[in-house]
Amino acid sequence: PGIQVNLPNQSGVTALMLAAMKGHTDIVTALLAVPGIQVNQQKQNGTTALMLAAMNSHTDIVTALLEASGIQVNQQEQDGGTALLEAVTKGNTDIVKTLLTASGIQVNQPDHDGETALTLAAQHGHTDIVTTLLAFPGIQVNQKNQNGETALMLAAYGHSAIVTTLLGTSGIQVNQQDQNGNTALIVAAMNGQAGIVTALLATPGIEVNQQDQDGDTALIVAAMHGQAGIVTALLAITGIQVNVQNQNGETALMLAAHKGHTSIVTTLLEIPGIQLHHKNQDGKNALILASQQGHSKTAFRFLSAMKFDEVHSIQNPLHLNLVATQCKDAVLNNQKYILKVFGIFRNKPALADNDGPIRNVLSFLYEDWYRHRANTDENLMAKKLTRILEEREKLDDSKKPKIR
Repeated sequence: PGIQVNLPNQSGVTALMLAAMKGHTDIVTALLAVPGIQVNQQKQNGTTALMLAAMNSHTDIVTALLEASGIQVNQQEQDGGTALLEAVTKGNTDIVKTLLTASGIQVNQPDHDGETALTLAAQHGHTDIVTTLLAFPGIQVNQKNQNGETALMLAAYGHSAIVTTLLGTSGIQVNQQDQNGNTALIVAAMNGQAGIVTALLATPGIEVNQQDQDGDTALIVAAMHGQAGIVTALLAITGIQVNVQNQNGETALMLAAHKGHTSIVTTLLEIPGIQLHHKNQDGKNALILASQQGHSKTAFRFLSAMKFDEVHSIQNPLHLNLVATQCKDAVLNNQKYILKVFGIFRNKPALADNDGPIRNVLSFLYEDWYRHRANTDENLMAKKLTRILEEREKLDDSKKPKIR
């Protein structure tokens, strides 16, 4: 007589909460039989006995509490969490299934971050729970969290089985964007999820050229992050736009060059209609970006793909020096390209005159090539190089590279 069954300790925890948390089923059953027991009482952070049982995977206690008179299955803690959300986060499929049998369960109820049971299950990789939730009447498969992310976007970070399951769901919207404009395809491409990219590309209605808020497409982010396989898969799609520029004026080719992803650059250069000369907001094209970052192999790959007049069109002295510097070693071993490097300076004597480093690189290239030249077409190459150098009439004799 006189026992206060609902009296909490200093943390707001009652006997029922403690028994539910620790998994003491017999004690929970005994307490539920006491007249006046408050099954929905909350501790200081808003947690209830039902939530504690769910988060600690005590299925029998969850079942017992759901049978208690007046139980509030959708009650929220301070962060907006519910018993269902706790069970999903822990990955306890049995408890999720048990909670879904409760009368009045709100399967789409979000926490204060906008996370629902489905978005949480998707981002944590709980495939069985996703399947269970998708079978529940009224599930909103395209519901977003506060960041604008859907279950599909969250699964695209690396949970391929869940992506496949979601793509097979009626009403799935594959092109939805989050607050940053990211789509599931962009997320998968950025994170190297080749299998997920393949699944998304096979989905009817997929928008392969969709851009995020920065103007990046799936192809751009894949090229930038060195995802060669994904770049190849995207390029195989009819309608792919390879020359799209983001808000900084950068294309997939430019970003691959900037990062030194030579294999991706090679793949892109083989695409009909690829633009080598698009410039970013700083006025730099892919060749200049590769040279600026010291990616010699990538820079030389561009040089070998460009025509003489295309190389000749480079105007900025600093850019000229970058190209010559990064390509010199490769050029010295490839006779047919050396004229392209020398050709950069043809009819531009003023540029060479006014920039010491350019003149030095030019001299170095000629002299080093001459010393290590191959026998094939030696005389012809020497004559061509001599003529190019002699045409630089504004250089006085002291500044001309030595011709041996």
